[in-house]
Amino acid sequence: MAKILQPGIELHEAQDLLGRTPSTLVALLGSLRPSWSHERPAPDAWAPFDVLCHLVYIEENDWLTRLQRILEHGAAKAFDPVDHGSQTERFAGQGVDAILTRFATSRANNLAEIDELELTPADLPRPGLHPSLGPVTLENLVAAWVVHDLNHVAQIVGGLAHHYKAQVGPWREYLGILQRDP
Repeated sequence: MAKILQPGIELHEAQDLLGRTPSTLVALLGSLRPSWSHERPAPDAWAPFDVLCHLVYIEENDWLTRLQRILEHGAAKAFDPVDHGSQTERFAGQGVDAILTRFATSRANNLAEIDELELTPADLPRPGLHPSLGPVTLENLVAAWVVHDLNHVAQIVGGLAHHYKAQVGPWREYLGILQRDP
């Protein structure tokens, strides 16, 4: 019998999942030829490289800053909006492997800072204020951080799968990843 998921998050599990993302990305993107990492699955879609740049930028400028804002100000002070502008251009001239290392370092530093905060389950309902979504909790933020990672890992995998979209021939109809919009 399948276990039914209970509401709420476990901080240590969330941190464990967040800690796995860098090695997952290294396994997927490390030492790949640029044709794999830089090819866009559609004209308006992000290439795996673009997704990686986004993850690094958000890691350095969003999640931990917002967590700290909740702890310091609660819902009295909204999060600063995130500049989603030219995230890829910010990393111009850097190779995928260098950006992967930067992401791993930033993530390790952020997880170490979270450890130092000694958060408990009692902290999870603490309120915050998103500039466009409105009221949120620390639990919402941590859960969104994990799901954001998983969403973008799936996006990277989809971009990589697209590389062989034409070559799979008649199997394409059985490969759900190629049926999704990039």
